[in-house]
Amino acid sequence: MQVYDAKNIEVLTGLDPVRRRPGMYTDTSSPFHLLQELIDNAVDEALAGHATDLFVTIDNDNAFTVADNGRGIPVDMHPDHKRPAIDLILTTLHSGAKFSQMTYQYSGGLHGVGLSVVNALSARLTARVIKDGKIYEVQYKDGECVVPLKTIKSQGDVPRGTIIYAEPNPTYFEKVNISLDRLRTFLRTKALLCSTLTTHLITDAGEESWSYPLGLKAYFQQLPYTNTLWNEPWFVHRAEADYECTCVFNWADTTIISDSFVNLIPTVQGGAHVQALKTSLLEAVRDYAKTAAKPPKEKIIWDDLSVGLNFIFAIKVHDPNFQGQTKEKLGSLSIGPALTTLLKNMILSWLYTHHKESSQLMEFCERNQQERLLEDQKKQIKKSTTLKLPLKLTDCTSNNWRERELYLVEGKSAGGSAKQARDKKFQAILTLRGKILNTWDLKAHKIYESQEVKDIIDSIGVQPGSNDLSGLRYGKICLLADADSDGAHISTLLCALFVQHFPELVRRGHLYVAQPPLYRIDIGKQHFYARTLEEQEKIIAQHNNKNWSVIRFKGLGEMNANQLRVSTLDPLTRQLVQLNLDSMIHEQLDLLMNKNRAADRKKWLEQ
Repeated sequence: MQVYDAKNIEVLTGLDPVRRRPGMYTDTSSPFHLLQELIDNAVDEALAGHATDLFVTIDNDNAFTVADNGRGIPVDMHPDHKRPAIDLILTTLHSGAKFSQMTYQYSGGLHGVGLSVVNALSARLTARVIKDGKIYEVQYKDGECVVPLKTIKSQGDVPRGTIIYAEPNPTYFEKVNISLDRLRTFLRTKALLCSTLTTHLITDAGEESWSYPLGLKAYFQQLPYTNTLWNEPWFVHRAEADYECTCVFNWADTTIISDSFVNLIPTVQGGAHVQALKTSLLEAVRDYAKTAAKPPKEKIIWDDLSVGLNFIFAIKVHDPNFQGQTKEKLGSLSIGPALTTLLKNMILSWLYTHHKESSQLMEFCERNQQERLLEDQKKQIKKSTTLKLPLKLTDCTSNNWRERELYLVEGKSAGGSAKQARDKKFQAILTLRGKILNTWDLKAHKIYESQEVKDIIDSIGVQPGSNDLSGLRYGKICLLADADSDGAHISTLLCALFVQHFPELVRRGHLYVAQPPLYRIDIGKQHFYARTLEEQEKIIAQHNNKNWSVIRFKGLGEMNANQLRVSTLDPLTRQLVQLNLDSMIHEQLDLLMNKNRAADRKKWLEQ
């Protein structure tokens, strides 16, 4: 039997705990979190009013450099530990200047493990500090100092700041690639939330930069919403003794942004601050409804408010309690009750002084309540019946019919690309074979003779000619066809089907036409998309670069999944045209599709 005594006890010192259990300190799927730690440190300097620019450079070997023009990490000797402060910070866990408010009023790096973890998990790290007219440098290998702190320049007028170069050690990560798209979003967000900061990204493709001196509200209003509830979003910026908060929100057809931040750090999993916002909004709207002229019939619940809600909510607090070192969720919030009360009172005051917008919100909640009750009825129906869906339908996983989208795509090739490009959570694909039947002059029972039309009916869950949409399975039905004349013909046939046989579905705004591109323009390493020759020429003219080329897509099937996703399916970058049912649309389709109006069509073409 093995003896268990004091010899079995290990004591890990220095950076050994990080190297032994890296997953306890960072996200080991990639080194992105290491890069994020360096960026957050630089942003803290900007938050404190000491830096205006942040530069991130990504090398071909996935090494990265983060530079700022802040005060520079201290390089003098620590009075207690008798070591240069920069060496202490890079090699000792839980060391730093952010545990109190003496140096930084608000900060994201409060655990004191950021720089030391970056050093521990890097094959090489070089830190350069520029301050007081001198340039200092220290170098590390696998977390151990190999070149002690030295002065490499001691004269001349040099700018101040900190430059950290790191080569992540692939031993500790599943992959070493840095996602540039994710990094762009991260840097853009930092600049957005700190209006005095400009962020820069430098790669082989060149330099990109982001700056938002007009702040959060201006950015929020530029997002590609459709049918916003209010003309102007609700916005507040408030600075209290213990915290600052900035909030902007509005409602639209779909939710395209619901971002929250604590001390400029994205909290993608939300947390206590987001709950405070939701509680304050719900309580304020409920209180207002008690005195409204036309309140909703039922008590308002969060589901009635959350449909299409878009918001950005950022707070700055002392000592935020993040859950885990990756800081994706805020834990408990000491100022939570005070923040909830403040937001509730401000929202309620705004509602009482903006009667038009308040009435719109009450009507909005009423509509959502009615749809929610219909949804409950649907669930009861689904429990008692089994729905047989077409084999050609590739469905999505979401159970929320409002966010579900059905794309009607012609052809196997295009359907295959769409299936790869879609978001499986809320986007479904129904592949159609060829041009569907012209159903304009047909009675409802006759259109069932077309298998393609029958598949559409079975997929959407609504019967032709019916005003009852309780069985509707998708909030958006999107027609997706090639951007050429054949595609336009297919879209017209589908529009005719819905306008003539599902008018209530169109009237309630559920029918959309996707806008795929006809051209892709490559300018340097950037890609742009255009639907028309005019758009193509405009894009080329806007970029003073002779190194460009144009590809004309013969059809959707010629586009790869990523191209189709970015240009046509991604809610943030796509264009959808909502079809509205009015007398003009009906007359135009009747002219085009009615078999008895050949003479009218001839006259129209000759004009």
